[in-house]
This record gives sequence, structure tokens and C-alpha cells, in this order.
Amino acid sequence: MARRTKEELLVEIRRAYAASLALMECAYSLEISAEEIAEIFCDIPDIERIIQSCEDGEVKPSQMLGYAMQEVNGWLLHARTAKHPAEIARVQKVLALYNAKTGHDLLEQFADPTKMVKAVLRTGRILHESDYRIVVDILNDIGSSAYNTDQLAILENAADAFEATYEGET
Repeated sequence: MARRTKEELLVEIRRAYAASLALMECAYSLEISAEEIAEIFCDIPDIERIIQSCEDGEVKPSQMLGYAMQEVNGWLLHARTAKHPAEIARVQKVLALYNAKTGHDLLEQFADPTKMVKAVLRTGRILHESDYRIVVDILNDIGSSAYNTDQLAILENAADAFEATYEGET
């Protein structure tokens, strides 16, 4: 796969950031008032400031894209791995709200992170920082029943190996 240009990354950051904000708003709307949502969102930096920090070299665009995709990947994983009826119902509500708000089906709009997780389970290796973040999210999801103990051990070993490699580069 060819490396993306800085301009392509910035477009993808905008898309992922917009989706992340929409997902957070949809999820929060099930639990708190619009006023409380507005209060939470006032602390979130606007996209133009984020893009400017990428253009000024304060942060790498690929790194910012990873941050922007965290919320999206979390919901994509929940949508594809939810097992408990209450969790499934909540995910379906959030996805329906997202679709109504944005006019997009989240599951069609972004790549399926479970495919990457299957590759890590098969190879025992994490290749990219964005993949590492997804694996860490899975490992930190204490109540998750989507992966068995053996699979979680493989993911944990792969994360540890990636961390060791990543720390060696800095």
C-alpha cells in the first residue's frame, strides 16, 4: 500500500474527527442532556486548530489520524463484537442516531478493525501504531467477551512486543 500524502492524511483526519464527534454526541445523547453535551464539547479542540498543528509540524498527521480514529474504531469494534443484549441494543441506538445525524452508515464508512485484529491473532504481530491502539482498547475493555483468554494473551504479547520496538525507536 502506497504511503498517503500529507494532504490525504489531513482529509482523512477531518473525516475521522467529524465522525468521532458525531459518535460521541450520539452516545452521550442517550445518557445526558444537550446542555451537558455542549459543556463537554467546549473543551474539545476544533478541527482547524488540529489541522494547523499538523501543518506547523507540532504533531505528525499520521499520529493525529490515529487519535481521531480511536473513537470510531471503538464503536466499530463494539458494533461487530457486542455479545450482551443490552450492549447490542445500545450500539444499535448509537449507530441509528449516527446515521440520522450524518446520513452515513458507520459500518460502511470506515474499515472493519476486526480484520486487523484477526491478522494480529494469526501472526502475533502489530505493525502500526493505530493497530496498537485498537489492541490496547480491546485489552482495556475488562467486560469484553468478544475474545477468549488465549486470544487476549496473543493480543497482549503482540502489544508488549510493539511497545518494546516502539520504545527502542525513540
